[in-house]
Amino acid sequence: MTEKFRAYRDLLSQTYETAVNTLLTKYDSAQDDYFQQASYSAFQAGTIDKPVNGNVDRSDEGIFCHHIRANHYLRLNDAKSIIDLHVPFTAQKKDQLVYADVIEHMILHALIAKETHQKFGWDELQIYLKPKVLEWYVSQVTPIRPNEKLSYDKAWLDQDEAIAIAEQADHTARGEL
Repeated sequence: MTEKFRAYRDLLSQTYETAVNTLLTKYDSAQDDYFQQASYSAFQAGTIDKPVNGNVDRSDEGIFCHHIRANHYLRLNDAKSIIDLHVPFTAQKKDQLVYADVIEHMILHALIAKETHQKFGWDELQIYLKPKVLEWYVSQVTPIRPNEKLSYDKAWLDQDEAIAIAEQADHTARGEL
């Protein structure tokens, strides 16, 4: 069992809030809001088609931006959802963002699903994140896009560890652990 696998398993045993704080310590906080505030307001007012992203991309480090308030709102980066769900700008502010590698991101959504009884986090876990982890590390389909390849390398686990952490994430999300 590698140290990286133990760290993922430890993260999965934490509460969502504690896991977020662990990742904030590990990767530091965001330096910008997810969307630019003026464009977000204009978008909500219907004067522009979509809000302009802030400077939050750290994919060159193999990590992705996660909305901390994903335990209260669905699809916080989706323009239609922002309007339909009346997502306030406060959920897009830099103090509401955390970074994670692909496996840590899967774990965050498993913890959200557990704590919200699958109201939030579940779809992202089951439809996007867990399948990606299994594809990359179990089926051994190495991503081609450079930012995904960086994440793949950063989070790398062997097949057995990837299967184990994906299964543990699934059990956690279902409230079984």
